[in-house]
Amino acid sequence: MQRRGLMGALASRRTNGLNPGELEDLESHEDAKRRLDLIGQAVLTGRLRDGQANAAVRSVEAWLRAEGERLTVAVVEDLRRQVVELKSQFGKKPAKIRALSS
Repeated sequence: MQRRGLMGALASRRTNGLNPGELEDLESHEDAKRRLDLIGQAVLTGRLRDGQANAAVRSVEAWLRAEGERLTVAVVEDLRRQVVELKSQFGKKPAKIRALSS
C-alpha cells in the first residue's frame, strides 16, 4: 500500500521544466543540436518528464523536416534559375556534343 502511494506521489510531482529564456530560436541545425542537448540534460536532472521530453524532441524533429524542405525548395529554385540562364546563353536547342574518343 505504501509503495502505491509513493509511486503515485512520484508520478504526480511537478517538474520545473524549461524556461522560455533557455530555448534559443531554431535557425540552424546547430541550434537544433543545442536544443536536443538541453532537453537531454533536463531529463537527466529531472527537470523534464519523459512525456514532456518526447514532445520537445518531436518539435525539434518537425522543425528539422520543415528546414529540410525549405532548403530543398531553395536548391531547386536555384537550379531552375541556372537552367533558364543557360538556355538563354545557348539557345533552346542543346548543342551537339562530340563524344571523346579514347
